[in-house]
Order: sequence, then structure tokens, then C-alpha cells
Amino acid sequence: KLALLIIIMSFPFSLFAQQNSISVLNQKAAELGIDASHISKLQERAQENGISSAQLSQILEPAVALADEDLPFDMILQKTSEGLAKDVPINVLSNVLEGLKASTQKAAPIVNMWMQKPGVQNMAGGSASESVKTFRNEVLKSSARALNQGFSENILSGFLNELDNQDLLSNINSSDVVTSITILPDLPTSVDNQELSSELVIRSLKG
Repeated sequence: KLALLIIIMSFPFSLFAQQNSISVLNQKAAELGIDASHISKLQERAQENGISSAQLSQILEPAVALADEDLPFDMILQKTSEGLAKDVPINVLSNVLEGLKASTQKAAPIVNMWMQKPGVQNMAGGSASESVKTFRNEVLKSSARALNQGFSENILSGFLNELDNQDLLSNINSSDVVTSITILPDLPTSVDNQELSSELVIRSLKG
């Protein structure tokens, strides 16, 4: 009886703690510019899957953390949505999302430094243009995916520096850059020679 009483007494507090946890997360997400409709849809899907508010807070934390650092978080939300739709176990999904968060954080200083180069900013539309931030976020996302697939930080940095060439920049556009980074880890040569992959893509961009 005592054990049952303890369970009954602790249940409302546990429920309140979960509700409070997701409420705080929702508030912070809204403050950081994360669309409330995305969070609501994920909450609905989580409820359908029998996922607690505490577990939902856990898998949403990586997106909130990236938003707090002014880093792109939409691919985290997309992966979260896909994982919930496929009913992926929470621990597995959480590990995937944490990996993407870590890769984005590793890519950020590499991409941010490259974005400061005048030639890169000119290609993106000028330093004061909103298109520069959009371009930076797209490069960050493709770079994060590459790192998440095991591509080297040093070789990625070297690849971007190779692109800082006026002749080359004048012949390519922002989508070419994003696409070229995206394919780097997928090239067969990247299995044992990532530097060669980098060289091959640079050559193809040069024409």
C-alpha cells in the first residue's frame, strides 16, 4: 500500500515536471525564432507515438542549442520529424540528432572564416545582403553533413580555401559551392583518399 501511495503522490508532480519542461522549451524555441507550428506538429507526432514530454524535450534540445548559437537548425527539425514518422527509438534518434548538432558546431568556424573573404561575399551578394546569411547557412548545412559522414575538417577547410580564387569564383555561383560540398563525402575516392576527392571536385569546377 505504501508503494502504491508513493506512486500516486509522485505522478502529478512527474506530469507537471514534464509539462513544465516542454513549456520552457517551447518558450525558448519561440524566442530563438523556431516556428511554433513545427514544434506543435512534432508534439502531436510524439503524443501519437507515446513519447513523453521529457523525451520530446531531449530530442528537440539539439535544434534549440543550434538556434541559440545562430546556426542553422532546420535540418535537425527535419531529421526529428522523419525519425518520429518512422517511430525510430528515442535513444537512436537522439544520438543521430546530437551527431548532426556536433557536426554543425564543428563546421561553423570553418565556414564563418571562409565567409569573411571578400570574393566569397561578393559572390553571395555583398556583405550587407540577406542572401549572404542564406548562403552561409546552406554551406554550413552541407559542410555539417559532410563532416557527419566522416569527411575531414582539415580537408574541408582546404577545399573551401581552394575556392577562394577570383577566377574560379567568377565562374561559379552559390549553388555550385553547396552542391560541390554535398558530393564530397559521396565520391568513391573519399573512402581512402579524401584529398583526391577535393582535387577532383575543384578541377570539375574549374572546367
